[in-house]
Amino acid sequence: MEENKSALESRYIIDGVRQEVTPAQLLEECIEGHIEGLEQESPRAAVLEEIVDESLDFPISNISCSEDRIPEYADSCTCAAKAAQDRDFSLLYPEFHTKSRIASALIDCLWLEGRFELKDLVLWADWEWNCEETGNMAAFYTSVESASDYIFDLGVKLQGYSVNESAAKCRLSFFPALAYEPCEDDLEDLPDKDWEEDDFTEAGDDKVWTAAPLSERIFDDERNVWMGDKRACPDKCISKGEDCATALIYIPFDSCPFKLGASLLAQTLGQNGGVAPALEDPDYFMDCFELVRELVEDGIVLAGRTVCDGGLATAAKKMGFEGQLNLKGLANAYSETDKIKILFSEVPGVLIQVREDDLGYIDTQMLLQDAAYYIVSHIE
Repeated sequence: MEENKSALESRYIIDGVRQEVTPAQLLEECIEGHIEGLEQESPRAAVLEEIVDESLDFPISNISCSEDRIPEYADSCTCAAKAAQDRDFSLLYPEFHTKSRIASALIDCLWLEGRFELKDLVLWADWEWNCEETGNMAAFYTSVESASDYIFDLGVKLQGYSVNESAAKCRLSFFPALAYEPCEDDLEDLPDKDWEEDDFTEAGDDKVWTAAPLSERIFDDERNVWMGDKRACPDKCISKGEDCATALIYIPFDSCPFKLGASLLAQTLGQNGGVAPALEDPDYFMDCFELVRELVEDGIVLAGRTVCDGGLATAAKKMGFEGQLNLKGLANAYSETDKIKILFSEVPGVLIQVREDDLGYIDTQMLLQDAAYYIVSHIE
């Protein structure tokens, strides 16, 4: 594959509307070290051509499924839930798909050892794109625009990006790492930008991608900022009686309603699922991230999983939870009677196991940040 400069540096006309800036200009605003308002000479400043395309339309229809088949759906979604970096891009839902990839990549960092905050992280973005089909370039531009806006609103930065043309399907990956600011004496020891898979989970489980090697990164001595390459907590539930009575807690990282558009469930059923969740509350994401990160660092989280691909039901399945989730609190809070939407909507979030004795402390911390959490099971 070769880098597609045309896709990055061209002007776009989408649905008859000329876009003001190129994808490269949108992404450069998120690059680490970019100073807003300062004119900087960019190697991607030249505009190559115009790309004319139109957005793909799809019928807005409710997904057809039955609550009696929830166990079957959970099995299907768990089998279909590949690593986030391997999932084909949802061309009908470019904004949601892009934001959910960013959210899940950042949430995956929550489970790592270290002392860091969301603002300490950077992302590398990688688009592999089939540029030939109608609608693909419109989806690409929307994806870049959504990535630029969401990354900026979350207070993180881009370490870099690449766009490579592919004859296959379109894919988008985000690789998180700790922000790296080298001293002069350490320039020769800089880690390269080869990305490697840290496959510390069991075969077939989720993969976490990081910049290599994290262990050689330079840390902020004043804040003791660092991030390891091993998990601080397991990704499987601890057994009954192994420690003490525990609870499973679900924390969505956005306040939007549950929708099934662009979900794995819809994909496995051969449907589009209708409307996708609208991830439009980055401030809420930031609050939830910092809260959960503190719980992980303090050892309160006994086990944890990222909720994204396949939704809450798939996260619980991968976590080894065999019981039935209590959705009453979620249903009341969201005024949502459809269990399938609650279980399989891909609103980014976390599913964590904690001690019952720590629920009071967690409740206090969540109230202070005006964030919502839901106890979905008690394990005695």
